Amino acid sequence: MDLQDYIEILEQYPRDKQLAKGLGNPHSWRGDYTELAFEVVVDTTVGEMIDCASECIDKTFEGWKRGNYTMHETTRIHIEIEKGAYSDGSTLMHWFFELLLNTD
Repeated sequence: MDLQDYIEILEQYPRDKQLAKGLGNPHSWRGDYTELAFEVVVDTTVGEMIDCASECIDKTFEGWKRGNYTMHETTRIHIEIEKGAYSDGSTLMHWFFELLLNTD
């Protein structure tokens, strides 16, 4: 999914909707520095997630082995546990099952 698609999906929900877990703390993704990663965060709102994602458009992030990478609306996004992690999608699958099974 790209950054703009993510923002558009979030915009379909009330900004003040409280979420136990969401996405925040954006950074250059370790798997491909030109792509963006968000970390799982606790106690956030849809509005905070929209604002966080929107602020990434045309923002430059430092890559893991030097270099600066500017993110755009068409930049692919990923979900990771923490900055510097590279799970190749396993973080997303773990989070999915946690939500599906309603566990912590």
